[in-house]
Amino acid sequence: MTKRIMVGVIAIPILILVTILAPAWLLAVIVGGACVCCSWEFLRCTVRGASPRILLYAALSAFCIPMFSAFFDGLRVFCVVLFLLFAAISCEMMLSYGRKDMFTADKLALSVLAGAVIPMLLCGVLRLRLREECGNVYSFLPFVVVFSS
Repeated sequence: MTKRIMVGVIAIPILILVTILAPAWLLAVIVGGACVCCSWEFLRCTVRGASPRILLYAALSAFCIPMFSAFFDGLRVFCVVLFLLFAAISCEMMLSYGRKDMFTADKLALSVLAGAVIPMLLCGVLRLRLREECGNVYSFLPFVVVFSS
């Protein structure tokens, strides 16, 4: 319990400073790192025996979505990364056909969820930050809602 309190005491002020004062590219790097960690853990827990290449594809796309969304149109970035991720994982699925540890469609869906959909949702904080008026305050609101419950 004390470890959680210590993490909260240290992490919450850093989170406030980053969301309000940091430039958008730094927030994009931090959100990208969080997306990579989230994607990696999600796939490691849900897709048993996933090859390291699948984990790498998902982690790479999870990092690219927030990074490129900070500088380009978010929907186009999402569509391009989703297409590339789906193509790479589909190729892995075809290559594993007939083997004992065949990559199935449910694993493909979980990989796309971890590598593209979840990072796109987490990228919402970054898109709030990029708003013209009061973007710093808007990007902090999701954390207020989450931590106040």
